[in-house]
Amino acid sequence: VAAVAKAAGVSPGGHLHHFQTKDALVVAVLERISERALKKAEEDAARIDSCDNPLAVIAGSAMAFYRSTEFLIYLDIHLSARRETRIGAKAVEILVEQRQAIEGMWLPHLLTRGLSRAQAQNVIRTLWSLARGLAISSAPQADADETDVMEFVRELLAQALPECTCSYP
Repeated sequence: VAAVAKAAGVSPGGHLHHFQTKDALVVAVLERISERALKKAEEDAARIDSCDNPLAVIAGSAMAFYRSTEFLIYLDIHLSARRETRIGAKAVEILVEQRQAIEGMWLPHLLTRGLSRAQAQNVIRTLWSLARGLAISSAPQADADETDVMEFVRELLAQALPECTCSYP
């Protein structure tokens, strides 16, 4: 706790004023990371227009989040906390809320292109799950291989859902 207070440039007493326990501090970190991810996804979703390829924009947004330092911090905390602890339970709760909020941001862009709600949710979950898996499996070398795999899946989705596509960038 003293090291965290020192790194933050506050006294240990100041730290304890805001976060009475280590668990409270860790939960605050998880919440902040989730807020930042949601803000970025919201910015990405707000920029999409009718000419954009929603599959490319959704995939790009997911890849950007999962390649971020924030995600690696979140992952480290999540993996080190047991699910039956307060931190573990809160981490799962935050993750579920974040997933639902992100889906809510992207759904309208896919629904207006003619996809059913179930199809749209499956597309979003597929692209975000793939981005997460790629980030975890190749964290040290975020390179062309990840892009190739994501492009392959986007092309498969485009073939299966032609009403959802425009030309790829």
